[in-house]
Amino acid sequence: MTFNITNKARVDAYQNNPRTNTYGIRMYGTGNEINVSGGAEFNVYNNNVPGVAAPGNTTGPGGQGILYAGGAGTSESVFNLTGKDSQVLIDSKNGPAIQSNVTGLNIIADNGTSFVARGRMDRNSIFIAPTARALNFDMKVPRYFDFMNYAPNKIASANLFGGGTTSKFTHGPVPLSVWDNNSDVLASPTKSWKYVGATYSGKGPFSVATPSTTGPSTDDFANYMSLNAGLTKVRRMTANTSPAKVTSPDLPPTNADKYIWIKALIPAENNVNREAYDGEVFADVKVTMPDGTTKTFNGTSIQHADYYEYADNTIMNGAIKITGNNGDFIPTGTKIEVTRLWRSDPDPNDQGAIISEPQDILYPVTTVIDKTPPAPAKLVNDGDNLPPSTKSVSGYGGEPGATVSWQLIHNNQVTDGLTTTTVRPDGTWKLDGISGLDVGDRLRFIMTDPAGNSNPNTETVYHDATFAPATTLSIEGYLKMRVPLSIDFGNKVNVDRNNIPMQKYTGELSVTDTRHDLAWQITLSAQGGDLGTSNLPLYYGDNQGQSKPITNQPTLIYTKAQPQVDENPFVISQDWTTSTRSTTDVPKGPYLKNDRDYRLGHHQGTLEWTLTNSLP
Repeated sequence: MTFNITNKARVDAYQNNPRTNTYGIRMYGTGNEINVSGGAEFNVYNNNVPGVAAPGNTTGPGGQGILYAGGAGTSESVFNLTGKDSQVLIDSKNGPAIQSNVTGLNIIADNGTSFVARGRMDRNSIFIAPTARALNFDMKVPRYFDFMNYAPNKIASANLFGGGTTSKFTHGPVPLSVWDNNSDVLASPTKSWKYVGATYSGKGPFSVATPSTTGPSTDDFANYMSLNAGLTKVRRMTANTSPAKVTSPDLPPTNADKYIWIKALIPAENNVNREAYDGEVFADVKVTMPDGTTKTFNGTSIQHADYYEYADNTIMNGAIKITGNNGDFIPTGTKIEVTRLWRSDPDPNDQGAIISEPQDILYPVTTVIDKTPPAPAKLVNDGDNLPPSTKSVSGYGGEPGATVSWQLIHNNQVTDGLTTTTVRPDGTWKLDGISGLDVGDRLRFIMTDPAGNSNPNTETVYHDATFAPATTLSIEGYLKMRVPLSIDFGNKVNVDRNNIPMQKYTGELSVTDTRHDLAWQITLSAQGGDLGTSNLPLYYGDNQGQSKPITNQPTLIYTKAQPQVDENPFVISQDWTTSTRSTTDVPKGPYLKNDRDYRLGHHQGTLEWTLTNSLP
């Protein structure tokens, strides 16, 4: 019987009864062949379940994926896999992958094909020919192969190949990995080599390995095989000669990146791509800076590294990481081009290097885009807060052409302001139209560049950059006072005592109150010297025409209840009397009362003004 699958056809065969320990496909009699060619795909799944069905066996129906049953003992059963991109997958959960009961078994896998065979035989192999007949398996340089025995770990008799004394298995030069019978076949391999071709012989499971290649990798392979009796302890072996591929990023790299990340994929089983391993794929990248200068950088694939794919919250293992600007951020407008791609060896000229073709490089010449927001707003007001009377603000050091907008945050509710402005070429700006502010609010200023990048609300990590948050100021009223720097009562007194010596002062007494409807008061005391004592009495004339003695204890001289919010100072001293007045008048402000002889000499003291934010 001959079974041909060709011309990119696909055939899937399933045995889905978990309790029946039977075969997936049976070829009965003499002269049986299965031929897969011309890019065709042949998949066989035998899904009987270990522990539910009887264990796999070699004496008859025993969970085989493919069973060659019967035939003349001198004949051979054949399985041919030929033609680039032709592929076979045989997966038997509770028996051998391929078994011949009577005849010899001849398997050919040609260049560029893919052959996957998996089975479970706790005390035997997954490729089986009768002990009196030969298993001859000639595999050239496949695109991919993976042979695995699902048997539990540490079963010494579980292996891959079984046949008579003249049996052999040959493969061309490939990057080879093996798992011994103490290893978890789904974890990392026991041993790997970059470039090995070999023939395995001796009664299966092939105790002798004869390399067909030369070089350091082959020498290490020969030593390992000699110490471990060839393939007798091997439960899995695999190789992949597929060239690596790189794909276009979802979004281009950005000026928030110090590294170029390029998604690297390896075609594997059934042409399904897998992630590249650590140090498996390499690339040369040409970087053309905005000024036209060019540099070439090299990188390799990395597992378990944050890879942003130039979109938020996307992580992928096995991407190629390339330092794109000597560790600095890559400028906007930089062009990136993958010029060479290879795998398996850091040196692309090494015999084990697998060079990708131009059609494998699907990463186009890509331009770095601007994703970095401007620096946060710098305000001429250098404090951490603004008064509720604020109607406009000014800034400096901005990115020319950026838009400045504002948000009002009241009781944690955010309202967008109705006005914006644009940063001038010199970096300055002024934003008008601010309104609706109250004490306890916050005012956020957002810079947005022409590319649409805005300051985040909080410190934000994006790719390799950390973006500072938008400038946010609290709305707080303040109460402050300015006092005269000095008051001079002169050096001459009218001896007839009809006039009062008045002060001359520098500076002013003023209060600025930007709070909402809160009262304040001022007290005055005289400290030091004899000013304000019986020897040199000091008084303060208030705005109600009252004269208040000033001593070393604070005296209330001015009150203001619930004033209007105003950033302009309220100047009290503008009403002070500054010329000689009659004794019948009560002057405003501090004065010396002419009610006794003054002591001659130079007198001085300190006036202490105290502003508090409430009334008595």
